[in-house]
Amino acid sequence: MQDSSDEEEEAPSDQKSVIFHLLKQLSIGMDLTKVTLPTFVLEKRSLLEMYADFMANPMAWLKVGDSNDPKERMMQCVFAYITSFHGFKKGTIAKKPYNPIIGETFECQYDLTAEGAGISTYFAEQVSHHPPVSAFYFENKQKGISIAADVWTQSKFLGTSVASLLVGQSTLTLHKRNEQYVMTYPNVYGRSILSVPKLELGGKTTIVCSQTGFTADVEFKTKPMFGGSYHELLCTVKEPNAKAPFVKISGKWNEVLVIQYTGAKEAPYFDAAKAIKVNKSVRALDVQAPFESRRLWKDVTENLRAGNIPAATAAKELLENRQRQEAAERKQANTEWKVKHFSKNDQGRWIYHHAA
Repeated sequence: MQDSSDEEEEAPSDQKSVIFHLLKQLSIGMDLTKVTLPTFVLEKRSLLEMYADFMANPMAWLKVGDSNDPKERMMQCVFAYITSFHGFKKGTIAKKPYNPIIGETFECQYDLTAEGAGISTYFAEQVSHHPPVSAFYFENKQKGISIAADVWTQSKFLGTSVASLLVGQSTLTLHKRNEQYVMTYPNVYGRSILSVPKLELGGKTTIVCSQTGFTADVEFKTKPMFGGSYHELLCTVKEPNAKAPFVKISGKWNEVLVIQYTGAKEAPYFDAAKAIKVNKSVRALDVQAPFESRRLWKDVTENLRAGNIPAATAAKELLENRQRQEAAERKQANTEWKVKHFSKNDQGRWIYHHAA
């Protein structure tokens, strides 16, 4: 079954009074983890599925190990990383994905047989509720590449905007080269929440390959209060032990980026309007397990699509109340939730059980 969730989101019209009522209950810096947001701000999909959109151009990731030149491998990893963010932005306004329930899973495939790269798989599980940690694993056995990640989201209220801080990292492994690229993530901001919410990325991230010594610094620039523009990005890459970068990439991560090597002129690098996107294949709802994201949230999603906000809210509350009740029962019995598909190693990273 091909992905059918790539729909444009429309701006809210008559819910401003609800937003104002919500804002009266919040204070600057408040953690939004335990705040119940109005259902109409939801994006009609789980956060576990949203993370899969970073793989929307899987061939960019699968080419990282192709070259025998470590500089070219690093540059391909940089390209795959900074061009992956436009894939998860749906529509023109900021919406919030469903908070995954502990034990929830999402899996999909990317069929790249026509490109000679076989099948790529993605599997995600919500491994913790407090703090809310998602773990995912992307793999292509034919190319000998995997990406393992665990991300903890922490949301804060900032007045007229909200911030989702992404704590954690992902590690791309080239198994045939015994090489790893460790990547961190930017923060996500929902700006102008009193009018038409707008998504913005911000913060400094890194890509580090300790085996080759190449490093990249990426800055997602937030728009200043006066002047400037949204979605600006600056990336610099350094060779091993170098003090100065040999290349910089700049522009807008969701539009056009240019590249400039030291001593050379700027050249085109990436155009989001021409970007390749491979739809993910997801199993039909009737064959999914009860805790798979699309089946788990089916009633919420269907009612949101139908515009039935009260019914969507009731379905969402039913899931959340069940989660709270089960957590209370585990506490009463002095038992902990058992994660099924991942386990934590000595470094605190979540490792997928079924990796090749």
